[in-house]
Amino acid sequence: MRRLPARAERRLTALCVTAFACSAAPGAPDAAATPPRVPALHRASAADCDSNRPPGNGQAGFPGAACEKDADCTQGASGRCTFQLPASPACTYDACARDAGCGSASVCYCRDPNSGGANICARGGCVTDADCGDDYCSPSGLGIAPNCRTGITPGQFGYFCHTRTDACRDDADCGASGGFPARACVYDVGQLRWSCAGTTCTK
Repeated sequence: MRRLPARAERRLTALCVTAFACSAAPGAPDAAATPPRVPALHRASAADCDSNRPPGNGQAGFPGAACEKDADCTQGASGRCTFQLPASPACTYDACARDAGCGSASVCYCRDPNSGGANICARGGCVTDADCGDDYCSPSGLGIAPNCRTGITPGQFGYFCHTRTDACRDDADCGASGGFPARACVYDVGQLRWSCAGTTCTK
């Protein structure tokens, strides 16, 4: 890189000091301008969900079960009788097929296996990456199985923008693989940033 003439460099340095216009020496990299790492999951654009829902896995013989087969589930769209520990078989329904079915500032989260394989509406702070300026809109907590959600509050589930102050970008930053208790990268509504949270498991 060509060096400025000594006189010009002294003048630039003086301007930096007196006007607080510079945060680093000429030619030094600006850390704030470094592009953030792309998170493993983010929503580049809205998309309709698959309308073909696979059969449920309901089972007979459970005392107090709400259903035994898909035909028992008639109170909503694409009703399925699903069995998911620790609960007994119950009916689940598609809440939406696209974002428009969820109301303002909500995402239609497609075929969530943790909700009995149904499309669900997920609220939060963003719908697509375009809502997050130069960062990304990611799902928080939605990939954590219901029996693993100990320690995660209801407000942490949904889609939220990443920030430059995040403590993590995704689960990989939390040492989530093979650890116990498990840790997941979720949005902290108190600190308004993403951070690692302890869970009983992640899947």
